[in-house]
Amino acid sequence: MNSLNKLSAKKFVRNKTYKIQFNKILTACVKAHSKLIESEDNLDGLEEEVLRNKLIKYIRNNQGTYGVAKYVFDAESAEIDETTDKTVGYHDIKITIPCSSNFSTEEQKKFIIECKRLDGYTSKNKAYIEEGMNRFISEKYVCRLDVCGMIGFIEKSNKVYKTDKIVEIVNDINNKLINVYKKNEAEKLQTSTNIDEFNHSYISTHNREKCQLPLYISHLFLDNVQSSGIND
Repeated sequence: MNSLNKLSAKKFVRNKTYKIQFNKILTACVKAHSKLIESEDNLDGLEEEVLRNKLIKYIRNNQGTYGVAKYVFDAESAEIDETTDKTVGYHDIKITIPCSSNFSTEEQKKFIIECKRLDGYTSKNKAYIEEGMNRFISEKYVCRLDVCGMIGFIEKSNKVYKTDKIVEIVNDINNKLINVYKKNEAEKLQTSTNIDEFNHSYISTHNREKCQLPLYISHLFLDNVQSSGIND
């Protein structure tokens, strides 16, 4: 990583409010999803794109209430390689916090969230890792930042769960991280308390090859069948 990227990374993550702002975004996602499932029926089986767009719509309609009034939520924004200027992919959700004024010298703060549907079966749990988490870990996305997010939309399925379905899905993802993708034990999803009164928030920590900063991925598992369990 060149000196410019190192400097930019320090500017981003050493800001004391940076992770607080990201937690506000995650909380807005949870609250918007709660309103979504209260207001609309037949979410199950919808495409990932539609679920994501509905979530963004409910966030935008309540931004002031959620304390993210000035934040800009975009879908399918391009990730552009800073060296080649080529597009390397498209983010599911990009959140931008504009500069405080037209004359500010600070950089805009940007956050990325990837979304996946989960039903408890192997194929979608693997896709959550391969086509979600690994896009951050491999540095395809946001090397300059040390925080990013994953949303798992939990669908109905015929799978029989012995305990809590989200807990079993997380356990299976962790098992695959270790036994299939040969990650370290330290990279497993751990329960997070960053969002008050929400029981399905997790965090995982990863080292990257080029970027010197450790990566923290926040994971939200949003059940499209049951209430999200957070108060508005």
